[in-house]
Amino acid sequence: MSKTYTDLQNNFPDSVDTLDKMQDLNTSTKTMADRYYSMVEANNITGANEYLVQNPSLALSVFNADKYNKLRDAIVSVERFFYDEVKLYIGDKHEQYESIDGGAY
Repeated sequence: MSKTYTDLQNNFPDSVDTLDKMQDLNTSTKTMADRYYSMVEANNITGANEYLVQNPSLALSVFNADKYNKLRDAIVSVERFFYDEVKLYIGDKHEQYESIDGGAY
């Protein structure tokens, strides 16, 4: 986890995050998806979540809160980095060049 943004569940800006690529359902994962969603519809959420963990190929096709939250935290950390770090850096460079020749650049 990030030492910089301890309230977020990602690594940036200390290191690059690894986010799994999603994939569309195919003929083999469709059957698993049907079973997963039938468990959800039967209010067997615990069983559905366990089934998802046991079937990583299906997990790559299901977009859930866990994946959304990882993506959200990655986006928020990039926004904070640009707002807090890059903005200051650009401002410092602007002042540096402005002072070289009175701002005529």
